Amino acid sequence: MSEPVGEPQRISHVQPLDAGRYRSDVDTAALIAQLQADNQRLQRECRRLTALSERDPVTQLFSRRHFDERLRYEWNRAERFWTPLSLLALAVDDPVGLVDRGGEGAARAVLGRCAHLLRDHCRDVDIPCRIGDWEFAVILPATNRTAAEAELSHLRRLWRATDELPALPQLDDVFVGFGMAVAFDEAQTPLELLMLADEAILLDRRRRDHDRAPTTPAVARPTWTDAA
Repeated sequence: MSEPVGEPQRISHVQPLDAGRYRSDVDTAALIAQLQADNQRLQRECRRLTALSERDPVTQLFSRRHFDERLRYEWNRAERFWTPLSLLALAVDDPVGLVDRGGEGAARAVLGRCAHLLRDHCRDVDIPCRIGDWEFAVILPATNRTAAEAELSHLRRLWRATDELPALPQLDDVFVGFGMAVAFDEAQTPLELLMLADEAILLDRRRRDHDRAPTTPAVARPTWTDAA
C-alpha cells in the first residue's frame, strides 16, 4: 500500500522584503518629476529645431520644406471647402552675371531686397517662401485670379520703386521676373500650380527681351508640357 499523502508543508516563515530593491514614494515622485522636466525640455528643443527648418537662414522667409508642406495643406483645404487658391512666383534673372558684375555683396543686396519685398509688403495671410537660390514664391490662400493679379501688380510696382525698398547701387538693371498661377482654373495639382507660375516667369522674361529688342519674335506662352 502506498503511504498516505500528507498535508502540504506550511511556510512558517516569510522572508522580509529587501527595502533596498524598492524605491520609496518620495524617490518615485522625484523620478517622475525629472522625467517630465526632461520631456518638456525635449519638446522645446524639438519645436526650436522645427522652427529653424521652416525658415531660410539667409532671408528669414519660409524654407522650401515649409513651402512644399504648406502648399499641399492649402491645396487640400481649398479643394475641401471650394475656396480659391493662387500662387505668385518671382526669380532673379541672370544671377551668374549679377555676381560677376557686383560680387557677393551685390548678390546679398538683391536677396535682401527680395526678402524685404515679400516679408514686409505681402498680406498677413500670405505665405512668402524662398524655394531656390534665386527663386521665391508666395502662397495666396482664399485668393482668386483678380485678387492675385492685384497682388502681383502691387509687388512689381514696389520692386521698381526705389523709395519703398533698399536701393541697389550700380545694379539698376537687375531684373526680377514675376509669375502667377491659379489653382483648379489652370492647375490641377500643386506641382502643376508651381510649374505654371514658373512658366509665367519665363514669359515675363521673354516680354522684357521683346521690349528691349522689338524685332525679336512675338512673345508666346511657353508650356512645360510641350517640353516634356
